[in-house]
Amino acid sequence: MNCLFSGGQVVDLAIRIEKSGVAFYEKAKAKAESEEVAKIFEHLIGEEKKHLETFQTLLKDIELVRPPEQYEGEWDAYLAAAAEEHVFSDDALAQEAMARIAGQTDAIQFAIGFEKDSILLFHELSGLVCGKNKDVVDRLVKEEREHLRKLSELKKSLANA
Repeated sequence: MNCLFSGGQVVDLAIRIEKSGVAFYEKAKAKAESEEVAKIFEHLIGEEKKHLETFQTLLKDIELVRPPEQYEGEWDAYLAAAAEEHVFSDDALAQEAMARIAGQTDAIQFAIGFEKDSILLFHELSGLVCGKNKDVVDRLVKEEREHLRKLSELKKSLANA
C-alpha cells in the first residue's frame, strides 16, 4: 500500500498550521480591547513561534510508524480528513476566516477552535512518531491544552465582566 503521507508531509502540515497560528494571534492581538487580552495573545504568539521551531527541528529526522488498520487506507483517510478540517490547513481559508473576526470576543472564540483543532491533529501525530520525537509532540499537545484552558478562562472572565 502506498502511503499518502510521509513523516515530512505531516510535519510540514504542522509547520503551516503554526505559521498561520502566529499570523492569526497577531491579528487577534490588534483587535484586543484590553491589556489582559492583548497579553494573552502576545503569549500565544510566542508559544506558536516556539512550536514552529520545534516542528522545524523534528522535520530533519522524523519517520512515521504505520498504525494497524481495520481496512486498507483507513489511517490515510482519517489523517487526510483531520488535516483538511483544521481551520488553518489552507492559507486562503485561514485568511478568509481571520477576515470575519470583528472583535476580541470573535478572536477568542476562533482561537479556542484553533487550539482544539491543533490538539486533535498533534495528538494523532504523536501516535505516528517514536522515541524522542513522540515525547516532543506529546509535550506540544500538553501545551496546546494549556492554551485552550487559558482561552476558555479568558472567555468566561470577559462574559462575567
